[in-house]
Amino acid sequence: MERKYSVFLGNVGSCSDRYCTAYGRTYSPDELFKRAASIPLLTGVDLVLTPELLESFDHVKELLKKW
Repeated sequence: MERKYSVFLGNVGSCSDRYCTAYGRTYSPDELFKRAASIPLLTGVDLVLTPELLESFDHVKELLKKW
């Protein structure tokens, strides 16, 4: 049986929690897809439409086709 793995796109960027609004810098959608593509065995991404992704949704659709 072939296994398929995905990751929430935001999890390969700068994360936040209730104590800190962000750890590190903010990554562009291009950088997030590139970081996700570098993970071995990863075959997909899950999108949670944050305000940043929603603002550039047409660009994100193009990135989905590219990667």
